Order: sequence, then C-alpha cells, then structure tokens
Amino acid sequence: MGNCTVKTFTEKLDLLLELFMCEDMRVPEKEIEKAEERLHIHFPKALKEFYLRVGKGGNLLESQNTIFTPKELLNYTAEDEDAEENEDLTEEELLAKGGDLVLAEENQAVWFCRLDSKTQKTYLDWGEGERVDWEMSLEDTLLFLLTLNMTTSDALCGAAWEPQDTDMQLDEVKKIIADNFLLLVEGEHMVFVDVEQKVLGCQMDEQMIAVATLDEDVLEEWEEQTGIALSWW
Repeated sequence: MGNCTVKTFTEKLDLLLELFMCEDMRVPEKEIEKAEERLHIHFPKALKEFYLRVGKGGNLLESQNTIFTPKELLNYTAEDEDAEENEDLTEEELLAKGGDLVLAEENQAVWFCRLDSKTQKTYLDWGEGERVDWEMSLEDTLLFLLTLNMTTSDALCGAAWEPQDTDMQLDEVKKIIADNFLLLVEGEHMVFVDVEQKVLGCQMDEQMIAVATLDEDVLEEWEEQTGIALSWW
C-alpha cells in the first residue's frame, strides 16, 4: 500500500487530478475575475487556487451535490431570496446586501456550505437560521467537498463502510486508514488517498466512510487487504 508525500493544497489538488480526473477541470482566470467583480469581493487564495485547477469539478462529476463554479456563485440561498423582506429585490440588489458566499449545495438543498465573509471560515447553513461551523480551514473544506462529490460520482465506482454492517468501530477504521494511506485532511471529515491502488475516500458523517475508484475490482482488493467491509452503492 505504498504512498507518496504531498504537503501543500496545490499538491493535493494536483494529486486528485492526476489519479482520478480524466477531463480538464480548470476554470480560466478571467472567469474568476468576472465573478469577483459581480459579487464585489476578492476570493481567498485557496478558493482561487481551487477554481484554477478543479473549478468545473462540481458539474462534470455528475455527483449528488453541487460545488458552484465562479459563474454560478451567489451570496444568498433560495431561502434568502424567498424571505418576505427580499421578495421584491432583483438579483443585483440581493447580491449588494453582501451575504456570505454559497460554495456548495446538497442535492436536495437540505444544506448549503457557506464562507463567512468576515472570518473566512466555512459553515453549513441548514436554513431558518441554523448554522453549524465545520471547524475546518477553507483548503480542507474544498478538498472534502471535492472528495465527497467524487465518492458519489457516476464517473467513479463507489462503496461505503457503515458500522451496522461490521463488527468494526469507526475509530478502528479510521486508524487503519491513517496508518496505511495518505491523509489529505485529518479529523472529523478526513480525506484519504491510496495512491498505489488509486482509491480515494472521506468520512461523510459519524456513521459512514465512503470510498471510490475507477475500477470496481480495485475496491474489492482494497476491501480484502484492509479488512474494512464495504457496501456497494
């Protein structure tokens, strides 16, 4: 289960591109500049770097969730738009109110991942004022969102570990992964890669770790080698 070492955000994005993405995911810098002008903000360095390398990833991966491209970015959600005090406002007027940037959306609009305009930290917006801080850096958030999309993408073969399907506990599974694979993000929303077998994965929530690769046979081998029992999507 050999692996390489990557340290920077750029190196991690490039590794994911090299191993799993066949299409050109780059967004032109001009498109990013136009989005900044439209939204009246300057994107953080990590967000620009993300778009310059994998900015189309939220669309081309055909995943359950959406990571918005620069052209699609807004600083308000559907709930904000439908609020009584905003119902007569145009899109330009809503943008001018200066809400937090919406980076990604769950496929049924259950939650939105937003970037706090003051602290530059990410959080989940569950609607009706409910906010849950992810306590991750913007870089780690973007890596997690991208990997989450990849593990549920039609372009890759995916599977998941869930505690009810095995005698293993979550901490045991995470230790096996941490000891044997390259961690791109550590902690509650860990993201990992097996470079040799071209498998990537992430901890989706407290009850599930998702993995994916380009070839289903590889996942079966990975399951045998790690002892981590998987359920197929």
